[in-house]
Amino acid sequence: MQTETQPKHTPGPWKAEGKQIEPTRGHRVEYVLSTNEDGVIAQVWTPSDANTDKRAANARLIAAAPDLLAFARECARADSDCGEGIRNAARAAIAKAEGGGA
Repeated sequence: MQTETQPKHTPGPWKAEGKQIEPTRGHRVEYVLSTNEDGVIAQVWTPSDANTDKRAANARLIAAAPDLLAFARECARADSDCGEGIRNAARAAIAKAEGGGA
């Protein structure tokens, strides 16, 4: 049975490390997302001519995903201090992260 302490995704913290891997068909790996325990969990591939700031921002946002999901779960609790609109938005974000929402 799935519990909050046993997520389906790789537990955080995740970190984004800048890497330069040779381009393949005009794209290259700029950032590798990893954890201390599980090693590499994702690579951010971008067009070779993509904006550097955007690439870094995308990698940081992905690396923050476990923390953002934990925050959404806290806000989604019925007894949280978040307003109903925030709770509903948090529940929608959780559903999306867990494959149950658009």
